[in-house]
Amino acid sequence: MAGHIVREQTDRFLDEITRHAPWEVWAEKLAARKRPEPLHKLIPTKNECPLEWSLSDATPPNTRELLEWLYHLRRRPKKDESHDWTEVINRWLEATHGQATVKKQLTTETMVEMLAWGHSLPRLASRCLPEVWSALLGTLLNTAADAINAPGGEVKLDQLWSSQLLACELPLTLAYQFPKMEVCEQLLRPARRRLEESLIGLLDGEGVLHGRYAEAWRGLLACWTRCMYLDRKLTGDRISKDARLQFEWMVRQSIRWCRGDGTLVLTNDTTTIFEMLETAVAVGGDRVDRDLWAVHRGRRKESSSAYALPSAGEHSEWAEQAILRSSWSGESTYLAFNFSQNRCVAELNSHGTLLWHGALLPTIRFNGTPLKLNNQWDEICWESNDEVDYLELETELGHGWTLQRQVMLARDDNFIWFADALLGSHDGKIEYELELPLSTQVQCVEEAETTEIQLLSPRPQGWAMPVALSEWKTDRRAGQFTGRELRQEANGSALYCPIFFDLDPERRRKQRTWRQLTVAEELNLMPADVAVAYRVQVGDEQWIFYRSLGETGNRTFIGQNLISEFYAARFNTDGDVEELIEIETQDDD
Repeated sequence: MAGHIVREQTDRFLDEITRHAPWEVWAEKLAARKRPEPLHKLIPTKNECPLEWSLSDATPPNTRELLEWLYHLRRRPKKDESHDWTEVINRWLEATHGQATVKKQLTTETMVEMLAWGHSLPRLASRCLPEVWSALLGTLLNTAADAINAPGGEVKLDQLWSSQLLACELPLTLAYQFPKMEVCEQLLRPARRRLEESLIGLLDGEGVLHGRYAEAWRGLLACWTRCMYLDRKLTGDRISKDARLQFEWMVRQSIRWCRGDGTLVLTNDTTTIFEMLETAVAVGGDRVDRDLWAVHRGRRKESSSAYALPSAGEHSEWAEQAILRSSWSGESTYLAFNFSQNRCVAELNSHGTLLWHGALLPTIRFNGTPLKLNNQWDEICWESNDEVDYLELETELGHGWTLQRQVMLARDDNFIWFADALLGSHDGKIEYELELPLSTQVQCVEEAETTEIQLLSPRPQGWAMPVALSEWKTDRRAGQFTGRELRQEANGSALYCPIFFDLDPERRRKQRTWRQLTVAEELNLMPADVAVAYRVQVGDEQWIFYRSLGETGNRTFIGQNLISEFYAARFNTDGDVEELIEIETQDDD
């Protein structure tokens, strides 16, 4: 649909309506109509204009001011309404034309402004000259048509907003506001198809957005939530059931990926989504989602729900994202990963306090030669049971070396096991350094004689214990730990680098200790590059951990007999062992 054809159609539309009555009469009738509903009734919110959901904290004030003006337009001008809308529209059209000509791409703010103009066109008709109104409508239609006709396929991040705000939401808005206008009606079907393609193509089948678009999660949820309200009010065939189901899943995932302060996990976005997500739950959530949202906001407890609530943890091999979470509460502990695009970004939050956020990429050397860490990360294992969420990732290092990253969150026991396993094919000196991306508010406090670190932010948040190192600072043969950085080294064909994070507030003042345990196979002691085991004790509570670093075998340690690759358990009050998780070898799976 070429731009000049759209302009001809809008001019023809105005010619036709003015044949039957003067422009002023038609404009007054359009402004005074009750259906279709204006934006504030179409999408009811408590405080915000729904279009503001697509803006960031860095949005220029002039955009917010324009949205505020248009959102609060009433059918008839108020006595104190001082805007010369003909002048305002002309200035905006000139600025937008210049932006498109010079930069070849509209800003997100301009796209959102277009949506605001589209919703306000009926009430602007009686406030400006007909030729200006027609020029504004023509610009919006041309922009929507060009966006719809743009090539499809995989969308790059810098093209994402034009493909959603302009190719999906803008034509839906115009079709909603002008259901009897042929040129708007012609945009409806292709806009719905674009929306279907986006929901199905950008989400993993269960509502998780691909990691490469993580920073766009809030903006996409905002756009798609408004589109859902428009779609159910518009005539004709709605978007497909599969696409609607994807949106409904995304609503649940957004609750799961929402921090306690209302921002989104694994993003640098500082804009909160509480009101938007409340509205999304209303249009796309079911009874379980409403309960989950109430739990997240602290309005009810999980145990009070009449439904069997799903696990709070989630993973998506396709989307290359995962979150290990203790509960649905906004104040719960979680550890999340985005391992897309040859990176591994992680975020740890303990009881509502952000402890770290950023890249978790170690520096590794073998016989003095750095091993490159710029390859793809693959999810090789995910397990979730009543006790723990467990994730294992893997990346190739070259020169016959592989890095396997294990993370486990114990919900009731309130700890996190984080470990990197370096697996090689021949012996040599292995050096490992990992800097934790701690929040600037986190302070690491060392003990006088032992190597565990207390984390403060500003109140005590927990303890970090480098359990492969000696408990005593005087023994630094295997490495050292500062809280921000772990260093380990050894000679062999494998190296295991674990950290035990105790995040239980009730254990913060209790004594801590750990030991490396002896592992045997057929009465032969196993070297540390074949298999390792550890015991961790805090107060009266104890746990054991085991990891095979080569081929598995029938091995024993402190009375346990295993052929597993990984094993974690707790000691109960009777001294018996209660399994938390057991991971068999990949071949066994």
